[in-house]
Amino acid sequence: MAQGSQAQRNKALRAAHELEKRGDIEGALKAFLAAGASDHASRLHARQGRFTEAGKLLMTSLGVHPSAVGKLDAPSRKRALMAAIWLARGGDLKTAIGIMVRLGEIDRAIDTRQHILAEAGTG
Repeated sequence: MAQGSQAQRNKALRAAHELEKRGDIEGALKAFLAAGASDHASRLHARQGRFTEAGKLLMTSLGVHPSAVGKLDAPSRKRALMAAIWLARGGDLKTAIGIMVRLGEIDRAIDTRQHILAEAGTG
């Protein structure tokens, strides 16, 4: 990335963080997205209890279908796992467990399913 565009991105990120500090979550979300900071925007969605949106945004930023997460590099796999956790918390259990299984996180998938079902009173 060119120095000028990196400086602009850094400035946009600082502005987004400032909006977040002031409590303007919607403004911060827009600013993070405009700066290309999907991870920060996903974190804010999750912080607001919008877990499905958080998970979907994070998965979209990875640029792969949930069925292909097993082919990602280690840092991207970690982000995919976070997306799966948020998707599960948002109620998209099928997608979340599918991602976890494809990442090789079988025990976590089972635990997540049991936890979500227990919370719903159906486990």
